[in-house]
Amino acid sequence: MKVLVTGGCGFLGSHVCEHFRKEGWEVISYDNMTKYELKRTGYGTDATRDFNWDYLKGLGVEMVRGDIRNMEHLMDRSTGADYIVHTAAQPAMTISWEDPEHDFTTNVTGTFNVMQAARAHNIPVVNTSSIHVYGNAINDSLTESETSYQRDPVAIGETQPVMVGEISPL
Repeated sequence: MKVLVTGGCGFLGSHVCEHFRKEGWEVISYDNMTKYELKRTGYGTDATRDFNWDYLKGLGVEMVRGDIRNMEHLMDRSTGADYIVHTAAQPAMTISWEDPEHDFTTNVTGTFNVMQAARAHNIPVVNTSSIHVYGNAINDSLTESETSYQRDPVAIGETQPVMVGEISPL
């Protein structure tokens, strides 16, 4: 079996790649290797993507530097995959406020592109998300049936891909 993992060098994606590789699958890590949100922390976390790249490569993962906003490249690299696990995202709250276009094009348009590539190749997709879909209502109780929460740019950027995934016929 062959799986393409978008955001393969990120926190979640790297663990997904590691899991499937250790299960004997062919794994493609598809990551743009941005360190934009990581450099801002001041804790040297920008080195994590490089570490993950080298670690996964050592496990035999096929490493591809690619951006989910580039439909043509994504379409080409997803050819032959049996599954796609979509973990790529712009996750930083601060960046969503400072650069909402970047946030939108990555989280919404990028997810749309992943779904289009999956549809074109008839590949099932596991679409991941984060706590940001719930917004910042810190003291409110959340229920599983809720469909609307307090929103901020990153919550909108994280929610729209979920909706794209829900309505994309595969």
